[in-house]
Amino acid sequence: MRRAGGETILEPWVPAEELDEFNRHIVGRVEVVREFRRRGCAGRRMGG
Repeated sequence: MRRAGGETILEPWVPAEELDEFNRHIVGRVEVVREFRRRGCAGRRMGG
């Protein structure tokens, strides 16, 4: 886990060269339950 943005905000961090391996271990669907954006960001979302 790495700190992301604030002192209490932690998120998983995977080096690019390990990303394919990491993704192979994900089982089932990934559900977005909340998202936080900066003001002025376009409403684009990855994965359609």
